[in-house]
Amino acid sequence: MKFEYHVEKVKLGGLVTPNLDEITSEWLDQFGSHGWELVQVLQLVSAGGGTTASQVYFYFKRPKP
Repeated sequence: MKFEYHVEKVKLGGLVTPNLDEITSEWLDQFGSHGWELVQVLQLVSAGGGTTASQVYFYFKRPKP
């Protein structure tokens, strides 16, 4: 079986900070309804200049048609 992959990146930090609580089951259900399965979540954090910023990556996969 062959798969295709999709990555969603959410940036955190800065003046306007998205809240990970906004990543709801409805958001995930939208991907699931298109056949995407969440396989990993990875957070990368960087610090500098007195601030901390991070990015969260959501990795999805689904079988290729």
